[in-house]
Amino acid sequence: MGTFIVTDDDIRADFQAAGDDLINEWGKVCRLYYPPRQVQCPNCVYDPIGKKSSNHWLDGGPSFFPLGSMCPMCEGAGTHSEQATEDVKLLCVWSPKDFFVPGPRNIVVPEGRIQTKGFMTDLPKVLQCTEMVVQANLEQMLRARFRRAGEPVDPSSICQGRYFVTNWDRAG
Repeated sequence: MGTFIVTDDDIRADFQAAGDDLINEWGKVCRLYYPPRQVQCPNCVYDPIGKKSSNHWLDGGPSFFPLGSMCPMCEGAGTHSEQATEDVKLLCVWSPKDFFVPGPRNIVVPEGRIQTKGFMTDLPKVLQCTEMVVQANLEQMLRARFRRAGEPVDPSSICQGRYFVTNWDRAG
């Protein structure tokens, strides 16, 4: 403990409760998109030697096709890409002036950059994602896609290891 600054457990608990409430109450549900992975076609028998479809219909497959023709679902590849997603709650700051350090007057900060704050338990998910969509419940109408613009940091002095902050650039 320092001589001049004393931080007791009550102050830490209050700070942590306030930070948790900010994320839980005012945070937005963000959908994280992970790199697509190859999975075997559910419609045909996969040939592990040739590493492609054997073009034989798999009993119970969703789309029947006659023997000797190509599988209509994977077009003979035997695999298809599957996009994995996951939703997390993050506190979003949309105004760059709130989190950028002011620079010289002739430098223009680009539009479309946000900063998010989240729980450290969600950090491995954020590090693995390729893109993020803010406000997943509005994705059908308004799709704000972002890509990470740097490594996340832990800016907290009082509750170290509890939250992370990262910047994102608009991707589309």
